[in-house]
Amino acid sequence: MRSILFIFAILLWQLPAVGQDDCLFSTEIQVTTSNWGAEISWDVSDFDGNILIEGSDYENDETYLASICLDSTCYVLNMYDSFGDGWNGASISFNLPELGLMIGEFTLESGNTSSVVLPWWNDCGEPIDGSVVGCTDPFASNYNPLATIDDGTCSYVFDCDCDNELDIPVCALDLSTGAFMVFDNLCLANCVGAIILSDGDCSEFEAAGCTDPLASNYNAAATEDDGSCTYACEDSVAAGLLYLCTFSEGQNVALTIANADGTILYEGNDFNNFAIVYQDVCLDDGCYTATLTNVAGDNSWYGGYFYINSGGAQIVYATLPDNTNEWSFDFSVDGTCGDVFGCTDEDAMNYNPLATVDDGSCMAPCVCDDVYEPVCGYDYYTGEMITFNNMCELACSGAYFYWEGDCSDQPVYGCMDEDALNFNPEATIDSGCYYQPVCANSEILELIIEPLYNDSLFGQGIGSDPYPSASFSIVLDNGTPWYATAQYLNDANQWVYLGCIEDGCYNFTVYSNNWTGEAGSILANWGDNSETFAVEVNDYTATYPLAINTEGCEVTIPGCTDPEAQNYNPIATSDNGSCYYPFVCDDGIEASLYVCTFSNGSDVALTITDDAGNVVYDQQGYSDFAIVYIDLCLDPSACYTATMSNIGNNTGWGNGYFYVNSLGMQLVYDTLEDTASTELVQFSLDGNCGDLLGCTDENAANYDPNATVDDGSCFEEVDCDGLITVSVLLNEVIWVEEVSWYFMDENGQSWLPGSGLESLGDSLSTGCLAAGCYDLVLEDSFGDGWNGNTLTVLWQNNTETFTIETGGLQTFTIGIDADCNDQPDAIVGCMDSGAINYNPAASEDDGSCEFTFCPTNEVTFVTVTPSTGLGMGWYLSNSEDSIPAVGGSSFAANSSQTQTACLTNGCYDITLFASDVNGWDGGWLEVWMNGELMETASMNSGWTSSMVFGLGTDCEGEGGDPGTGGSPFSFPDPISFAPYPNPTEEIVNINGSGFDAHLPISIDLFDITGKAVFSRTFIPFDDASGWAFNVSGWASGLYQIVGTQGKQQAAGRFLVH
Repeated sequence: MRSILFIFAILLWQLPAVGQDDCLFSTEIQVTTSNWGAEISWDVSDFDGNILIEGSDYENDETYLASICLDSTCYVLNMYDSFGDGWNGASISFNLPELGLMIGEFTLESGNTSSVVLPWWNDCGEPIDGSVVGCTDPFASNYNPLATIDDGTCSYVFDCDCDNELDIPVCALDLSTGAFMVFDNLCLANCVGAIILSDGDCSEFEAAGCTDPLASNYNAAATEDDGSCTYACEDSVAAGLLYLCTFSEGQNVALTIANADGTILYEGNDFNNFAIVYQDVCLDDGCYTATLTNVAGDNSWYGGYFYINSGGAQIVYATLPDNTNEWSFDFSVDGTCGDVFGCTDEDAMNYNPLATVDDGSCMAPCVCDDVYEPVCGYDYYTGEMITFNNMCELACSGAYFYWEGDCSDQPVYGCMDEDALNFNPEATIDSGCYYQPVCANSEILELIIEPLYNDSLFGQGIGSDPYPSASFSIVLDNGTPWYATAQYLNDANQWVYLGCIEDGCYNFTVYSNNWTGEAGSILANWGDNSETFAVEVNDYTATYPLAINTEGCEVTIPGCTDPEAQNYNPIATSDNGSCYYPFVCDDGIEASLYVCTFSNGSDVALTITDDAGNVVYDQQGYSDFAIVYIDLCLDPSACYTATMSNIGNNTGWGNGYFYVNSLGMQLVYDTLEDTASTELVQFSLDGNCGDLLGCTDENAANYDPNATVDDGSCFEEVDCDGLITVSVLLNEVIWVEEVSWYFMDENGQSWLPGSGLESLGDSLSTGCLAAGCYDLVLEDSFGDGWNGNTLTVLWQNNTETFTIETGGLQTFTIGIDADCNDQPDAIVGCMDSGAINYNPAASEDDGSCEFTFCPTNEVTFVTVTPSTGLGMGWYLSNSEDSIPAVGGSSFAANSSQTQTACLTNGCYDITLFASDVNGWDGGWLEVWMNGELMETASMNSGWTSSMVFGLGTDCEGEGGDPGTGGSPFSFPDPISFAPYPNPTEEIVNINGSGFDAHLPISIDLFDITGKAVFSRTFIPFDDASGWAFNVSGWASGLYQIVGTQGKQQAAGRFLVH
């Protein structure tokens, strides 16, 4: 609950001696604090440095008002933070009520200090950053009150005859009302002296919120009052926080709280499921009645509850009992009536003498020595920094430890050794020093990088330090990276990195940290050598050979150098042994081995040998939940033996299994029994050994005389007797157990149901349907589509195939010997009439167009798959959605697939998706043009990911991951976040992993609307606390955290209660 504190008396002595008659503009200043209010201070000065007004010593979560008379000169707002981490959500704004103008809000995002020129009324002198150019004459027709520099454009013609003007709406600020208004044309806006903001409507400037300046949650940026205003409690009234939580059936939960006069304090109903409500309340002395209701007439609130906290204690906690649908009870804040919840143990540190019901909050008493060794801590209950007499008392109170010493004496962390490279003469606590490295039999490598100030992405830099204008990666030609052992700012404010480096050839990659496309460079010194490595304008990255006491070094790119290999990398300069080749089975029959494990995959072992003892396949131990596809080449006359073992001194495979398919048949399907440690099974293509699965019923339509084991696939010949024979073929790929289907007629009756659980391998079922219109309903129990499985329906001379691309349910209209306006399958093919393979009958372009000459850009996409290729997929798109259908899914294992498209210049999104959380499991996508590798993309984990690449266009501002580029074998390690605890109420640890501990990380936090709420840049080994954030003062809701390091980016989400 915020309160408004009027501080005119405190501030009047700080104001200049300006008489009321000389007051040109009466200005109201509003300061709103959040956490750490005691850290912030500010002042307003003129250009001569004279301070006119200042403020400091604020409480947390308060609103302060001041007033001052200002003339027509220009002013500078200076904002300070004593801790150096910005204002943590606090803000300051300036209101000119006579003009209807609100200037601000301003805040200090990070660091110790920041200044801004207030956009006042006339020429502010010499142009400086923050100036606004425009007409500064208030009597001009195009007067701009926000302009600080007159640009000579003032016009004094007020021609308000706008009848002949073309109506092109504009959004403008109406100075008479202070509101954003849409004018039919520019002429009408100029006639009333409005400030033109943009073409079109004012939707981008509108914001809902509390518009009452007297409210505690007043939003100066709000243009429309949404009824959310709340007001501070009077001095004699206790402030409280009401918390309500629902689980299921939230729409049936209702709560009303009224005082003794019947005045409603709170009323709420029709909540969402899993709703969390926070509501500030003001509690007078006396009785209140809480009425809990289930509006549906059921008993209980389904586990939901509410409570009210005030003054650090819980006044009431209740839920609707399981045996009633309505319940009322009394409570009070002063013990007048009802129960008072709290600690009833007189020996406890937090004993509440007014409590009548113990709420379990009692804190065990502590016995601390009477010694004064002050420590500073943070009290979670009050949100204040408190100096405790000693560490024992701090621990007893449950406070968070900050530092040894008084809270008013904030330490300065830094290196305190004068002989160190990073000596800080102002440091009071040593946080680590860097020294000149001693390199035996190697060189000292020194890298010097110029600072980068006020970059649009990184702000002021690392705390109060500037951000380096470039970053780097140095890798030996065998792939071993080099790391600096020390980094610091020198006296010239340059970043210096030092470390020992062995002789050899290195790849030196420079990354520009200025995302506006400016050049960046790094000066490298070693021995008597000095060399500058630069990134040209708009290149962002460049790689050079770095020769340390070695001759003839070149940039080394490891990869497969064999053009015959499937993963041939034409830009690789050295072969790293990764080549693999197309599967060839010239002397046998191709077959597919499938192995699936669940838990204890490391115990599973499978060996397959032929009748001569040759090993066809062998693997001893798998990962948990592994899915393995292997191509086999089988001798059609050989007998094969599969040996299933548990190598973990246990039995069984824990429900894991394997099978071998070939020529549309399943040759073997088996698992290790739960009671066995080893088991053998034989199989063959010709049925000469082992079991042959199939239908063994001689009366069945699909009887197989060679089958030795019935696989449950038998079906009888169907006589439909006047109805229509309909056959349904399930074409299986993966996760077939998730799929099911049925036909539903116009009366809601279901027919011919089926599912993947009923089959092993592709399965055919046949039934009878009357002529008519049906809904074919396809379902997926996991909700991620059919993963490449398809259902083919055959009747009379018709064949149609269906699947679910995404989601868990899809319905198709199908006419069985009836016209139901159902759409036939699209005819896929090339729809470009300029292509040599143009198909005039095609209704859906499949990206197969081939051109004798591509008039734009001929781009080739190469998909390289591992053994899990069936679970990979990708597609190409752009904002105009005007490109051909380029992409694919369910690729063959250990293979590559090439697609070529003719694309125009522009920005394109490549979206990658996978069938399980392991991502592409080592597979990747290459994008080629004009014989050069433009981009590579992969997905190390997760279900989906996207990247942006441009053809003749800079697409850095288009969102998404800009892609890794270069060789697929030079991907950086994946970076990620795992916020915990999640949800949280106080502290969230973001637990970043995969980041380079030696390079800066930019952290940005956004609320659910996408608004940036917090930003920090730090180097992990310099500031481990950078991974933790105090969110106790944040609004409840979902937040996203985005971390950027170089060209890599990671994101995570967490919930604040």
